[in-house]
Amino acid sequence: MGIDEKIVSKWCGHQIEVSNKHYQDVAIFAARTNPEVPATNTQQVQQQAELDLLREQLRQQQEQMEEMRKLLQDKNK
Repeated sequence: MGIDEKIVSKWCGHQIEVSNKHYQDVAIFAARTNPEVPATNTQQVQQQAELDLLREQLRQQQEQMEEMRKLLQDKNK
């Protein structure tokens, strides 16, 4: 889940083979438990890019609405 298996195995106090045998399906279980949680850094990067795009689109729409509001105010004067 993002941490090197050698580090995790050392921290847990056993060999990599033991981790592979007993803990390999943790990421699969986590994804089934909450599919909204990104499983990889690639997914997180993609989701952040999509959020950035949506924010930019929202900003542009807000600017357009402000321009339209000003035009309507000027027209009603």
